[in-house]
Amino acid sequence: MDAIRAALGESTITYVGYSYGTVLGQLYAERHPDRLRAAVLDGPVDLSASADDLARTQAIAFEEALRRWADDC
Repeated sequence: MDAIRAALGESTITYVGYSYGTVLGQLYAERHPDRLRAAVLDGPVDLSASADDLARTQAIAFEEALRRWADDC
């Protein structure tokens, strides 16, 4: 992303990240905070968590959402 920013001749960028783009935005902000004007991220991701932990947390949340949807039916 920083190569794109530089190629555009911009000193800072504005970034919108959805889904996996949230992680990319977080990593860019950590590495280049002075080059980020603004960022919109759809949900924070704990970058210190393992892939297994992230998958487990997501599966639990999906199961809960499905249960609530089924209850509403």
